[in-house]
Amino acid sequence: MPEQDTVRVKMPDGRMWAIPRTNLEKAKARGAVLAEKGGVQEFGEGLRGSMGFSPEGGVKEDIKTIGSGLKEEAAHPIESASLVAHGMSDAQQALIDKAYEEQHSPDLMTKAHGLIRGVYSALPGLGPILSGAGEEFESGHFARGAECSGRSRGAMRIR
Repeated sequence: MPEQDTVRVKMPDGRMWAIPRTNLEKAKARGAVLAEKGGVQEFGEGLRGSMGFSPEGGVKEDIKTIGSGLKEEAAHPIESASLVAHGMSDAQQALIDKAYEEQHSPDLMTKAHGLIRGVYSALPGLGPILSGAGEEFESGHFARGAECSGRSRGAMRIR
């Protein structure tokens, strides 16, 4: 029997249930609300999303996504390399700018963050990943912080 996609819902009496996603509307009609994702689920979906896959996707969809990406890279290798290089340099520059801004803050803790971010900015490619992970850990999102270390496409952005 194939594994069904399930979601966790909280019923009005407080009980939690894992139900098939296809039954979600019926459960909502009875007062159920979608429960927050747990750390493991959040980590898995975040990691899949950062790699360019659908967070709720499956193996077949992943193979199609990988195939289309390889096809695009083979058809346009110079453009693909240029996009990767620009993404990395843009993320690195955003990190440098944020470090500079924080280092010139009157607050001592913000200056300390700026110093650490400045050290990260000296690590090409890896700096934005470490900076993003640190921000997630500081805000208490440990699953997202751990997911940052596995980022590929998602490493190219700074919040």
